[in-house]
Amino acid sequence: MAGGSQALEAGAFIASMQREMTDALKMLDRELPSNPDVRLIQRSTGKSAIRLSPLTALAEPANLIRLKPYSASAPQTQRALNKHLPCY
Repeated sequence: MAGGSQALEAGAFIASMQREMTDALKMLDRELPSNPDVRLIQRSTGKSAIRLSPLTALAEPANLIRLKPYSASAPQTQRALNKHLPCY
């Protein structure tokens, strides 16, 4: 009875995911009030909102810098794609 075992496996998977999500939400609830980069604010409309502190910009990765000349906007890339991709 393969169908029955698949249903049990699906049920176990769902239960596992529910436990994982519950644990993650409990951790968020526990740690959010002490996180200095996140604040809950009250909007003028009376609704609550989450305000995040701005992040410090990271340097552009070297691999991305090397890839930019080959971006899809570059004419040689457009020609190469046109040769190898089927038209629909």
